[in-house]
Amino acid sequence: MHSPQLLQRAGKRKQSPSEIASDSPPSKKPSRKIFTDSKGENIDVIVSNIQEAIDVTMACTKNIPVVSQILPPLKAVVDRIAKARANARDKQYVLDDIDSLVKCIQSISKSVHSIPTDPQGSTSAPALDATKHADSLTSDVSDIIRDLETLKVSVEETPSRGGIKRAVCADQDAEFMKRVRKKISRAREDLQIQDLHVLRAIQMIALDQAHAQTASLQSMKQLQHSIEHEKRMYNASQRLKDDYDVLEKLQPVNASYKSYLTEGKARLQPGTRAQILRDLVEWVQSNQPIHRVYVLHGTVGVGKSSIAHALCRQLAGTNLGASFFFIRGSISNVHTLFPTMAFQIADSVPELFSPIVHATRAHLRGGQCQTLKHQISGLLETPFQTIAAAYSKPTLLVVDGADECMNSPDGVVPEMLQVLCRAASNIPFLRILIATRPEVYIMNALRYSDQSGIIRFRDLGKEPNIDDDIRLFIRTEFEIYAAQGGFCLVVERPDAVELLTRLSNGLFIFATTAVRHLVKNRYTAVAAFDSILMSQPSSSSRRLLAGLDALYREILKCSFIDVASDAEHMASIGAVLRWIALWVYNAPFSVRDLELVKISTDITMDTVDRLRSVLIVDNDITTASQIRACHASFPQFLLDSARCTDPAFLVDPPSGHAMIATSLLDLLARDDADSLCGANVHMQKMWEYAGSCWDVHLCDAQYTPELGRALWGFVKSHLKDWLQKKGAWSFGSINVVRLVDYCAKAHSWCKQNGPDDELVAALDTIIDRRVKEIVVEAAQSPYKYFGDPDRIKVWAKRGYMPIEED
Repeated sequence: MHSPQLLQRAGKRKQSPSEIASDSPPSKKPSRKIFTDSKGENIDVIVSNIQEAIDVTMACTKNIPVVSQILPPLKAVVDRIAKARANARDKQYVLDDIDSLVKCIQSISKSVHSIPTDPQGSTSAPALDATKHADSLTSDVSDIIRDLETLKVSVEETPSRGGIKRAVCADQDAEFMKRVRKKISRAREDLQIQDLHVLRAIQMIALDQAHAQTASLQSMKQLQHSIEHEKRMYNASQRLKDDYDVLEKLQPVNASYKSYLTEGKARLQPGTRAQILRDLVEWVQSNQPIHRVYVLHGTVGVGKSSIAHALCRQLAGTNLGASFFFIRGSISNVHTLFPTMAFQIADSVPELFSPIVHATRAHLRGGQCQTLKHQISGLLETPFQTIAAAYSKPTLLVVDGADECMNSPDGVVPEMLQVLCRAASNIPFLRILIATRPEVYIMNALRYSDQSGIIRFRDLGKEPNIDDDIRLFIRTEFEIYAAQGGFCLVVERPDAVELLTRLSNGLFIFATTAVRHLVKNRYTAVAAFDSILMSQPSSSSRRLLAGLDALYREILKCSFIDVASDAEHMASIGAVLRWIALWVYNAPFSVRDLELVKISTDITMDTVDRLRSVLIVDNDITTASQIRACHASFPQFLLDSARCTDPAFLVDPPSGHAMIATSLLDLLARDDADSLCGANVHMQKMWEYAGSCWDVHLCDAQYTPELGRALWGFVKSHLKDWLQKKGAWSFGSINVVRLVDYCAKAHSWCKQNGPDDELVAALDTIIDRRVKEIVVEAAQSPYKYFGDPDRIKVWAKRGYMPIEED
């Protein structure tokens, strides 16, 4: 900073002759050299010599009266002449001093204002103080310069005198110059004080600027670190998003214990099945169990799924890796098991996230439709083995409802079970719980597998305390509803709990259904209870599910006894029951969904309300209420003529599928689908179901004139759009080659069941045309059909061939 130099400049001035004799060092020569000519110097020398001569003479002649009287006046005259000469020089020095001081002041003012006092908009105290003093200096400097200019004028305008007058007025002139010097000195002192304030403020600014620059550098470093951190976070977020996008390509189904589709399996009464759950938790958390596979088996309704569901809830966040609950008709495709489990494990076990993502990328390169052996090897065993050396925490996989899977002639379900057991054998930290009915093909696959030594079987039907759990459940429910008022069954029938426990015969589903039926009819619970007792077969003739079937028949009869004679009303109830029994989609339908297929909302709501005992309905019925059975045994009961013996409620599968297929095809033939799907979420849901499942229902249906008409309507209007996945007729991720297969199955159904050869010919033409289009498109864009290149090559040579003949 150059402010100290400015102060030095401000403090310097030229010395007058009267100051030469002081202790201060001599100043440089003045800039105005009027008296430096040789003549002036000679006069000064002569005057000085005369003064010295008079002084010497006076000293030598002080005793000579005449001389001593003459010399003093002469000395006084010479001294005045010398003083006059000095005053003239002082005048010039003063003028030079004033000019020099004015220039110095102007230079300081200019230099001060050239320094930024508000760095980057600073509002700090030093910056504000410096600004204040700089502004003050500007005002003071103007005043000082104005005073000095006035002083200069007064000095320049002093009267010009001749030699004698200058000598006579020498003292007066000297006094004037003395006063002028004092004014100059005060101006210099004022300037120095002001300059000192400014210097201090500027020093503070410099310090503030240094701090600001340091802070700015730190801020820049922090900003750089922040940007780098954000960049890393963004890149990590992008990588995570990419990873999840990869996992989503596994197309997992909503089959975990968290799914609302498994809500009916989540109703285990607290306090029941406690010993089984303790045993299972101990088995899962054991580090070196003999058995790594645990099979819970038992007949329908003994609580297998409820126990599996309760175990998932208890071990979630600790040992649970994945859970999969098969549901007959909706979640029943075995080939969705391992991709879904891989997706869940990647989320629940952090150590396995990256290995599973990497394995998924490699697996997908082999295509979506791989065998179970390749699925479990690529998606589960490979990533498990990458961490096996460093990971030992027991990890549980739960598979419920193996008996509800779609089996195949080549035994896909037994294969699924065997590869699961093999994985448990190869991976030390893996625990697998399988809950299933004891179907012969399932039990044989497990008992005779190569890994049978690591499997433990537990028959829930033989649990010694199962009646105690059922009794506890019934008593607890009755006490809850009795406390609410209006439920007096136990008072009127004190042995009701014991009798229902005995009738349950180890089936939790019987107990839970009976309790729901009785509390639903709380004000007539005694009569309802007596009817249940009367409806039950004798113990000597009971089949395994005879008691449960009798209970379902009693509930249906009791629920619709007041409308049983109304044929039209009962027909509408039968339509709702067909949808309940034959719905094949994962997600349940709602009251409003059925309105779109021309079933009255009032009828649907009334039917659902009457069937609260066997449906999952906890609140008031609305058009948005979803419709799903509490247990899979109820839809199965409706479809089995040996169990559901009342024709008013029996759902005949061929005629039921015909009714549903007709409704779906009529919906797909509409020309206003674009606007309806965009505006109505319920329309969109039923529309998706229609586009995805019409062929499923058609191929299981009996031919009816109504169905033939509906199929013709769809063929003539939008079947081509559906095959091409055009606009609103694009459904899900099914590729167009599969759509041709589905259409070909509809063609085969028409050929076998329909009397209309013209419809068969129309389907032939549409299929042939679509196959040729796909062949051309595949030749132009091979990657568009990367999953089916071989089939398309066959089609190019021979025309359409079913997948089993390719």
